[in-house]
Amino acid sequence: MKFRHLTGPITALLIVILLLAFFLFVGSGVASAFQTHIDPEATPGGDYFSVLTISGSIENVTPDAFHRVGYNHNATLSHIYYAAQDAHNKGLFLYLDTPGGTVYESDELYLALKEYKEYTGRPVYAYMCSMAASGGYYVSCAADRITANRNCLTGSIGVIMGMTNLKGLYDKLGIEEVQITSGVNKGMGSSGLQMTEEQRAIYQSIVDESYQQFVGCVEEGRPGLTRAQILKLADGRIYTAQQAVDNGLIDGIMPQEEALAEMQHITGAEPFITDFSGGSAVSDLFYGARELTPKTEAETVAELLASTPSGVPLYLANGFSGG
Repeated sequence: MKFRHLTGPITALLIVILLLAFFLFVGSGVASAFQTHIDPEATPGGDYFSVLTISGSIENVTPDAFHRVGYNHNATLSHIYYAAQDAHNKGLFLYLDTPGGTVYESDELYLALKEYKEYTGRPVYAYMCSMAASGGYYVSCAADRITANRNCLTGSIGVIMGMTNLKGLYDKLGIEEVQITSGVNKGMGSSGLQMTEEQRAIYQSIVDESYQQFVGCVEEGRPGLTRAQILKLADGRIYTAQQAVDNGLIDGIMPQEEALAEMQHITGAEPFITDFSGGSAVSDLFYGARELTPKTEAETVAELLASTPSGVPLYLANGFSGG
């Protein structure tokens, strides 16, 4: 009973604290706790190689006062382009812990790494932590050398595009979706309509094109493998680190410290660890408050539907999600 009486005052106090933090945040003129460019004064004075953390889902979600991210796409790309212009930078070391992400962002990161290598001639190393699957492996194909923790899961070479069809549920509830479109395929993928064979073929063609792009990147990045060998491996399955070594998908298994030591030896430079993950002080407050509040059944269902891929091609290990 005592706790029940305190619920109202505590909630009110929490709201006041959050609002105060928000106004202080806005008043400071700081839009985000992340750098979207690199301040030269923040880098080491001498030679260094950048350690880029690619953690969580590879997608373009920019942190702000209300949102946290695990992987900051824009800040990562900005650092790569800055490092390419910095004579003190001697290479890039990718620390990957990701199930993959969208086709677009995975490819954009891959191309930025390739451009960095071509422009500078400096090495790019990839180290896989607990997971570097699908888009994570795609990005790694831009590296000169790929190593992994012995417990890592990788591979999942393939593309997935998912949609939620609720027509059966709508029929039970007596709900009918009505669309006015300019063409028979304009509304394809809608959750309330049955997909036609023509529409399924259209989506399949998109998946097939992205798949061939993925296979091409593996073929370029792993010259020891023939296309026929890659196609045999690229059925979407995940591989353990040892299986990946045995199949030529990665170069070796070692602890992270040993991989960093290799990069130090090759470059003759010290590691400069960048960290664009997390969120602003305000977003952390809102996130913490949200996590303490029990979710209703409706909120749980809404979050599940929002997290379901909807018509977007993904280089993502099915059954895993980023954070």
